[in-house]
Amino acid sequence: MISLRHRGFFVLACIVAIAAGPMPAPASVAGSHSHAVAGHRVPDARSTPIAVFNAASQKRDAVQPLIARTKAFPLISRDQQIASYGLSQAVAPPDTMVAAGPTLLFELVNRTASVWSKTGARVALANLDTALPLPAGYTVADPRVLYDAASGRFFMSMNWGNSSNDSITFVAVSKTSDPRGGFNGYALSPTTNGTLHDQPKIGVTDDKVVIEWDDFAPGSVYTGTEIWVLQKSAMLAGGSVPMSSFGPALGYLSAVPAQSLTSTTTAYAVHDSGSTAVVVQITGTPALNNVVFTTSIIGIPAVASPPPAAQPGGPALNTGDIRFFSAVWRAGQLWLAANAACTQGSVQHACMRIVDIATGSTPTLANSFNVSPTGYDAFYPAVVTDPVGRLWVAFTASNASTYASAVAAEITFSGTTPTVSYSLFMAGVKTYNDTLWGDFSSISIDPSTGSIWAAAEYAPSGSAANWGTAAGSFSP
Repeated sequence: MISLRHRGFFVLACIVAIAAGPMPAPASVAGSHSHAVAGHRVPDARSTPIAVFNAASQKRDAVQPLIARTKAFPLISRDQQIASYGLSQAVAPPDTMVAAGPTLLFELVNRTASVWSKTGARVALANLDTALPLPAGYTVADPRVLYDAASGRFFMSMNWGNSSNDSITFVAVSKTSDPRGGFNGYALSPTTNGTLHDQPKIGVTDDKVVIEWDDFAPGSVYTGTEIWVLQKSAMLAGGSVPMSSFGPALGYLSAVPAQSLTSTTTAYAVHDSGSTAVVVQITGTPALNNVVFTTSIIGIPAVASPPPAAQPGGPALNTGDIRFFSAVWRAGQLWLAANAACTQGSVQHACMRIVDIATGSTPTLANSFNVSPTGYDAFYPAVVTDPVGRLWVAFTASNASTYASAVAAEITFSGTTPTVSYSLFMAGVKTYNDTLWGDFSSISIDPSTGSIWAAAEYAPSGSAANWGTAAGSFSP
């Protein structure tokens, strides 16, 4: 176990959204139409750095044999979290979140943060519940992380909540391109009435950081989605940050903000209703108090929710629903990934839905197709595109004779027709004796080499309910 060099101290302003009024709820119709809503400025916040990860060496985990990839190795597992920090870390599923920086991989999983060399050595480990200045009785949930090559920084978001479901959404940016160098953080919209900020998600553009979450009142009653826009330049400077917020508004459940991979000042967040994609374009900046949301409704091919995934000798694995999990934008194309149901012969399998939306003044559907490895259930995809137009997907796959394994797919196109190549990069080795799986995989581009880093959940050795996460590197 690695201890922190110091805890550091936070001065966190409680940032409460100024009531913006409800955003118009989108209609569930085919075709495409749009409307715009102006944003409302919320108070600024000031931050101080959070704790710094210790860079001391750790014993390297065993590396599995390589199969059609540059390298692959296991990352954190449930058993390792419990061994380091106790039964408070006995959480499932792992919500796999890994981002590649110039020299290191940064992983956030449930309540831990870990830093890894690109050869598989763990160089730092922290318990987020103690490394961050949470209020008494609060714990961390649903962390997400990305690396923004344009700024050379890591951005992360998460929920802080207590047993009453009071919530704070926390967002932070690293001070350097090394996640061990500390973060500046901001607390958004604390609640005291049992309203849960569920699964905060993060995206970036040249000038904006976008955070989305869903509000649930006591009794798990969905009361709307909030989307917050933060001034990126001010976050990078580590001082007071202008912000704009929208909602809570119905009709945007689990909208996913996109990570922009090429230069743009327009941000996107997308909600999947099954037969429509609700695309929110965000222009302007909080600093200029001119943020505008424009919502477009785009008809997409309907899909059914995925069936549970088979595995040898144990319960079927929960594959979630059809909401988008992952979104990236590159050069006018918005790529999205979700779970779906596909039929192979007469047998229904869990598979993955890929949607490509051409952005512009009015977004339009460019492509939609399912990815379904023959004979397998495939679930919880994450997507990224490389500069030459290939699409890469990280996910988990299993069937009645194959333990849940971490897999990557490379997709090339002839026109809009996809050709898919698969590579298993970390094989499952036992039955997972639980049903919760997911909720995410992750995939990113190495900013130094251009290689692809896929990360997904698999079933490792260890205790009966041990899950594991793994990373695999692929050369474009």
